[in-house]
Amino acid sequence: MSAPGAAAATMAGSPAPSIARGTVHVLFACDLASTIDLDRAALLVDGPAERGAFRERRTPSHLRIEPPPLRFEVAVRPVALRGIETRALAEVTLFDFGGALASFKAEFAGPLLGVVELSEAVYENPELAAAAEEVFRGIVARFAPALVRPQAHFPLEDYAVFQVAAFETPIAPEDLLRDHGATIAAILRAEPGALSAQEIAEALGQSISYRPDDMLVVDWNAAFALDDDFESVEALLGVANVELAELRLLDRLLDDLLEGTYERLPRRTFRDRIGLGRVRQELSRLAALQMDAALLFEQVDNAVKLFGDEYLARVYRLTARRLHVPDWSVSVRRKLETLDRIYSVGSDEQAARRIELLEWIIILLIAWEVLSALLWK
Repeated sequence: MSAPGAAAATMAGSPAPSIARGTVHVLFACDLASTIDLDRAALLVDGPAERGAFRERRTPSHLRIEPPPLRFEVAVRPVALRGIETRALAEVTLFDFGGALASFKAEFAGPLLGVVELSEAVYENPELAAAAEEVFRGIVARFAPALVRPQAHFPLEDYAVFQVAAFETPIAPEDLLRDHGATIAAILRAEPGALSAQEIAEALGQSISYRPDDMLVVDWNAAFALDDDFESVEALLGVANVELAELRLLDRLLDDLLEGTYERLPRRTFRDRIGLGRVRQELSRLAALQMDAALLFEQVDNAVKLFGDEYLARVYRLTARRLHVPDWSVSVRRKLETLDRIYSVGSDEQAARRIELLEWIIILLIAWEVLSALLWK
């Protein structure tokens, strides 16, 4: 990976440090199916697969994903990224609520400034997106018996993590942020040009450390990590990205459902007025779709169990806030409540129509009995 020119060098106040070992993790999340039978899927994996909690010593016993996702590797075609290539294996993680994550990795070294160019190459890279879609299509084909209602299309949610395991000359995280914060902000924003002081502060505003020599900076599009013990943090970043993908998809589906409901319900016929028309069928369809959406939301919203204020719990909360996962969760919950009100009002109206119809039938029967008694007495 080549270093950029002198113009880029102005991003840092002192000579940029050189990276001895680094890895870029490009994460792609999508929704594969309504649900995935992970036990059955494990039997279909061609090679080693694992299910379990995080393995790092930082992991508290009260931070877990339920049920544990299924992780395995698949062969992929390497993708070129500014002088380096991704590995020929991608790690795949499947979740029971239908979400999936594919992680592509590539090692790099050299000046910190050079990572800005790498970030540009990674940002919305069409070849990486095509490789991820190819992975997901292969999973749908191979794991079909374990998938319930698999998707035909895979809207992707991507996220990049630039992990520095070691610099050539060790540097403290606080010194790195103070002297080279502009460069790190440019990496996070995939921006080769100079950023304003306000934008730099915004990009670097969410950071966390566990030891004196590690650091994680989380932004909406990417994260920068100074850490050689990274597996659990990477896994949590991936989980948050999968949650974001699921919630955004669910939000779009609810938008379509609301729009379709508004279009169908006002079209009343005589049969609708007496409680026997298409509105009744539409309400039944709405109830079924609403139930599916609510179940998916609960599965996604409760996937990660967090208790206490341990390091990984704080990493997850920080990442979720930065990706606006709580905001999407509120949006989905509000639309589910709107659908519930629409269904309740429509259902009550239909019930009232049926009661009114029964009352008229009873009145007519009584009138017929009276009329019959008068005519044939």
